[in-house]
Amino acid sequence: MTQRKCLAGWEALACALGIALAVGAAKPAAASASGLGSLDYAFRFASAISSDDKDRAKAQEAVLQDYITCGAAHEAIARVDQMAGWRQGTMLADLAASEARAGRKSAASELIRRAEQVESAVSGWEGPRVQAHIAAALAAMGEMKPAQEIAGNLRSEDPRQYKGQAAYTIASGHLMRREFEAAMAELKALDSDPDIDTAVWRTRGYLLAGQSDGIAAAQRLAALEATLESAKVLDGWIRVEIAEDAAAELAELGRPEKARGALEEAEKAALALPEALHAKATPLAELARAWGRLGETGRSRQLLKKVEPAAGAALDIDRPSLYARLASVRRAIGDQARAEQLYGQSLSAAESLKNARPRALAVVDICRFLGRDGVDPSGAVKARLDALLSGLKDPW
Repeated sequence: MTQRKCLAGWEALACALGIALAVGAAKPAAASASGLGSLDYAFRFASAISSDDKDRAKAQEAVLQDYITCGAAHEAIARVDQMAGWRQGTMLADLAASEARAGRKSAASELIRRAEQVESAVSGWEGPRVQAHIAAALAAMGEMKPAQEIAGNLRSEDPRQYKGQAAYTIASGHLMRREFEAAMAELKALDSDPDIDTAVWRTRGYLLAGQSDGIAAAQRLAALEATLESAKVLDGWIRVEIAEDAAAELAELGRPEKARGALEEAEKAALALPEALHAKATPLAELARAWGRLGETGRSRQLLKKVEPAAGAALDIDRPSLYARLASVRRAIGDQARAEQLYGQSLSAAESLKNARPRALAVVDICRFLGRDGVDPSGAVKARLDALLSGLKDPW
């Protein structure tokens, strides 16, 4: 598998995850002050990128998604006006979905209206992207007719890109109504489709059904089985990501052996990736986290011993984020001292980057990991972040 193919796969998965969050596949944690300081730093670094509008908006969007996941959508709403361009539209729609799921439908409707305003001001492929997120938000509100209309139009105009996404959106609306069979039928209609993007959406749709509260346990288990079967056609590291989420749900449903089996298969897929691919460290690190969630901390540490040396061999611009990811996994399994050491290395790697744009993007990633871990910067770490922020200037 080539580096380019792997990156394309991750881009497709990232898009799927964005919509998944919008319609509820992610389960936001209870809001807490812990970690919000780190996410604030992440957003400030993202917003400071003055040389590249695309990078700035993409980084801002990622941080605002983290606020939603951490149960602090109000913080994202307070910052979304600092965004510009089509990504502001998708973010407004995703915030609308979050508000709808929290029962604040009036706020959701207003956010959708704002997203529609952004969509009306953009042209080209960006407009349909915003429309797709608006459809997902409408589905989260239970507004099936307009959601189906938008999704159907997108599918007709560009079936290769939007066929799977449309099915996912419509299935999500059925699941909001607890219409399990209708949701599964929408996804099963794509089982024979060989297109990889369609397969990602189909698989994520099955996973969403398996994650849905209010659905009978037997039905959720059937959806998770379909998830793992559907994931077999996906590229290695996308398959790993899906398996980790499915394993978490299987464990929650009292099927630890099935959860272990899912991770075993995912680990085989990850280990089969080319050794020369430094990004292989990412799925292996996340597998270590997943094993830790199942209480298999010994197995986590064995994987981390294989993975951590890869950080030093990664590209300069990738090294800070990889160190931060490894630190986050170490913290998750209770290795606090090692986590602090790795976070220090991640900041040092970011500080070593000569140009301000990659340096800012690296610190965005570091602070996002800290925020998701519920850690706020203080002392020496805060001082280093302040110095990095004030030092963002030419050359970009």
